[in-house]
Amino acid sequence: MPKRSKPASIPHSDLLTRRTRDRILMPVAVALLLVIIALSAALAGLLYTPLVAGGLALVLLVMAVYELRRLITDSRIIIGSWLP
Repeated sequence: MPKRSKPASIPHSDLLTRRTRDRILMPVAVALLLVIIALSAALAGLLYTPLVAGGLALVLLVMAVYELRRLITDSRIIIGSWLP
């Protein structure tokens, strides 16, 4: 019986690192910065700046959670493809 060769692709760990940094960690970091801006603007007595910054932070966090769920699904697919 001939041996089945593994497909040549991006290593799984490299895929996780690049995707995690670009699509999950950066939006979370920007959202945290926006929350800090919103809190400081609210303490300064501004009205609309905290609302806008909070809304943008919420959108970024939703995007990060969605991307994290996709990453988990893709990881399960990759791991499942290696099982006999």
